Amino acid sequence: MNFEYAVKEVRQKMLDYIEEQINRYDVYGIELDFQREIVCFDYLDNKNCAEIMNDFMREAVKIIKNAENIHGHEIKIAVRLQRDIEQNLIYGFDAKTWDKEKLVDIIV
Repeated sequence: MNFEYAVKEVRQKMLDYIEEQINRYDVYGIELDFQREIVCFDYLDNKNCAEIMNDFMREAVKIIKNAENIHGHEIKIAVRLQRDIEQNLIYGFDAKTWDKEKLVDIIV
């Protein structure tokens, strides 16, 4: 069973995990693998799921930027998604916005 990212506590749990790991370990990048578990929302009933995930990514970037200050170097963000941009959007993953806002460095 996948986490339901529409639930605020689920998003916060994942952000807290990212923050814990990125502050503990001096790494040069992270990968968020949504291809592994593409269903993170009840996307048939929640038409706002892309904006929820966009906000999640914006918060993740803030965490990464803070870690860059701690470690003294840039940290890249890679995201794994399905092959089709429009299909990803249905599931709540707005790759075009992430690129436009520079929320990710690599989309695989």
